[in-house]
Amino acid sequence: MIKYTSILFFIFLSLNALKAQYFSDPVTFFSKSGASYLELKTGERLTCKLVRLEKTKGLVTGISFEIDATEVSYTAKEIAQVYLLEQGYQKHVGIIDYKEEQYANGDPIEQLLENGYVLFQQSNLEIKGKEVDCLLQILNPYSAEQVSVYHDPFAMLSTNDGGTSYSISGGTYSSFYLTVGKDSFRLKRKKYADNWERIFSKCPDFINVLEENWKWKDFGKMINEYNGFCRE
Repeated sequence: MIKYTSILFFIFLSLNALKAQYFSDPVTFFSKSGASYLELKTGERLTCKLVRLEKTKGLVTGISFEIDATEVSYTAKEIAQVYLLEQGYQKHVGIIDYKEEQYANGDPIEQLLENGYVLFQQSNLEIKGKEVDCLLQILNPYSAEQVSVYHDPFAMLSTNDGGTSYSISGGTYSSFYLTVGKDSFRLKRKKYADNWERIFSKCPDFINVLEENWKWKDFGKMINEYNGFCRE
């Protein structure tokens, strides 16, 4: 009975979080027993188990996996994207019915995102004048046609402005990493208005809409609306 109640509570929190926010909550800890789904820059897709994340100044710059009982390490530059399972998710909800051959054949992966998996994508950032290849956790995987928003592991979380877009607690983060076309950069709260043209350049008419909803706490809503507004 206790286990059943905990499952319902976990699902309740997840469903309400999805309704209340435009971005996924960032995840910090990942399962080493559940399957990870890796796509290399070569196009090869592999099912493996996470061994460890390699980080440089908080950013994931490489990952080691167990593949066929052998540890294999890849740099971020070699990885296109990877799905990692949130730690503890299987304990509450159970193992999903998603088979290795489904991933290898390129079957739809929405099932992974709906069942405790987090998507990391390769990005090339300029940090203090140096280019850094890293893997960033995407926060808007369902709506990223024009602008992809990624978690900044150094972002501060504030709950003082009534934001509801970025976390279950109702707080707003002080910064994100963005990819707009081939342009990847860090966006800080205080520089939001200064970067409107950089973010929304493909459909400049959207800035007229933005001027009436420019507050940082509405950033998630604006990105979601822009990705829908500016479809090709």
